[in-house]
Amino acid sequence: MTPGASGPPRQVLGIAAVALLAGCAGGPSDAVDSATSQTCASCGGQCELDAIPITDRTHTTDPIDYPDPPPVGGPHNPCWTPWGVHTEEVPDENWVHNLEHGGVVFLYNCPDGCDSEVSQLTTYVQSLDHRAVLTPYAQMTWKFAAVAWEHRILMACLDLPALQQFYDEHVNRAPEQDTADPPSTCP
Repeated sequence: MTPGASGPPRQVLGIAAVALLAGCAGGPSDAVDSATSQTCASCGGQCELDAIPITDRTHTTDPIDYPDPPPVGGPHNPCWTPWGVHTEEVPDENWVHNLEHGGVVFLYNCPDGCDSEVSQLTTYVQSLDHRAVLTPYAQMTWKFAAVAWEHRILMACLDLPALQQFYDEHVNRAPEQDTADPPSTCP
């Protein structure tokens, strides 16, 4: 929470991150798969693949301050967001719950505009069978990302084949398997 702002204090998460930086200095790491290498090549070497262990998945209605956005899990709001495309930013404490249900969340942050890429990403997410969310995400320093439980890929450019591979590898691989929309009691 911003100093001087009113409202409840935000819970701060402590998450140890294991980041594999791919292709930024002379070639991809041996630990990075070929999709990440291709992503880095198409983004001029500007991408990152992270695997971050999560040990806490409690429900809380308090706001949460995730220390390394975008989060890949952790405490979250009991209400998840409806699956699909959102044009207004969904609070991360809601879509983190979607991750716990085996979903993949696609994010973008383009302060200087990226309408064409967002249109492509929207069409892509709409084409997926289930467990996908698309939302703008202003807390991110990268232009595009895909996030799943304990995994994320961050990109300087839109690479749909790499996002498809990430989705295929991580959808339905989380602690819970619930494809329903949130209960009607959720806002």
